Amino acid sequence: MGKNICSQQFTFKNFGFRCKEDEKNLFFRSQWGSDRTLFFLYRLFMTLYSFGWLLAYMIVRGIYNIGALQRSYQYLTQWSNVMATIYFALACGLSIVGLVKNKRSNRTESGAIKFLRTLTWMIWTMSSLMILIVVITYWALLWKNESPENRRDPFNFHRHLVVAIMIVIDVFVAGFPIRLLHFVYGIVIACLYSVMTVIVHAAGVNSAIYGFLNWAENPGLTAGIAVAFSVLGPILLHCIIFGLYCLRLQIYKCTCPPDERVKQNVRAIAYSHSDEHNGAVDNPAFDRDRFQEKIV
Repeated sequence: MGKNICSQQFTFKNFGFRCKEDEKNLFFRSQWGSDRTLFFLYRLFMTLYSFGWLLAYMIVRGIYNIGALQRSYQYLTQWSNVMATIYFALACGLSIVGLVKNKRSNRTESGAIKFLRTLTWMIWTMSSLMILIVVITYWALLWKNESPENRRDPFNFHRHLVVAIMIVIDVFVAGFPIRLLHFVYGIVIACLYSVMTVIVHAAGVNSAIYGFLNWAENPGLTAGIAVAFSVLGPILLHCIIFGLYCLRLQIYKCTCPPDERVKQNVRAIAYSHSDEHNGAVDNPAFDRDRFQEKIV
């Protein structure tokens, strides 16, 4: 299974966000069942929870530490938390679309739905990589230098740990596929952040947003770190995310009864066009070959 999935990834089309007809239904449901209402409730909870923490952070910092709020745009932590909130909101909207389509038995897909699916997929890729970079960097390099007050700060705990747990949970709960080559979008957002640090330095605002990124005192080392952060970091971390995705598929294959998989395949076929079923699907939530073997 793992070899088959990996062999399907290294094609040029997988740099994009086009998915097969068989896979479109997977954006509206969980890996573990076809109940779209329950999946929507999960999406709604994650959205409200994420938005609530972001809003609370902005209100509390705005009241008690306006300077920290004004500087927050400089930190990758803020970027990642905002992006994660946007992702959960878009995913919730996409689950609503799936719920409506299911009730109306509507098999057609408008351009707006395709755009929403693509945008959600892209934002998920970027936010998940940023969050993992933030969590690893914080606990490996920054936590030991934090003051006792900051260590006890609930916002600090949420932004540097809980959000990462939410993303990992989403990897295992959601049904949509993960493309290995999508690491390029993580590189894009990481490069944008690195450019922002250079602009902030050139403008005389802050030359050392983080202690190990000091453009004023050690520009050569900082440039090397920025390149590694922008290129190697997203590649390695996206490989980890893809590994978790493969683990999800393997757990599903081992735990979901064959009869239940057949039922889910039948539902997937109901939302697919019969003349566009060419090519393998890298998610056993729609394993066409197994389905055909079952009905022969």
